[in-house]
Amino acid sequence: MFAEDVSTGIQAFLRGEYSLALKKFQTQQALNDKSAQWFTGLMYEKGLGVPQDYAEAAKYYKLSAQQNDSASQMALAKMYEDGRGLHQDLIKAHMWMNIATANNSSIARRERDRLEKYLQPKDIETAQIMAKKCINKNLKDCD
Repeated sequence: MFAEDVSTGIQAFLRGEYSLALKKFQTQQALNDKSAQWFTGLMYEKGLGVPQDYAEAAKYYKLSAQQNDSASQMALAKMYEDGRGLHQDLIKAHMWMNIATANNSSIARRERDRLEKYLQPKDIETAQIMAKKCINKNLKDCD
């Protein structure tokens, strides 16, 4: 049933029917689906059918990122980088880009490498250690 809700929600989102999409993404079963969480985060980040709320977007991205969704991991990293909805933290941004890179995201790899221009070598090492610890903890309690 929840897969149907998520699929219907994604279709509604793509048609610009954001109220219906959010309703489908917010069903009890869909609340734990990483795709539903990512789309909900995107809606809050961009203000699509809901008031724009970066903290709420970060909450949903984090839920999806913890389920190993590389798009959410990159979105969360970007929110840390920009200080939108979270305190700006380039080390955590790098950490999440490292994790997304470990998920074979070439985009995350490029973004991680770009971030390194703004970090000291010791900060990069810290981010790498944090990413390894986070992965070893199954992406839970990484912040």
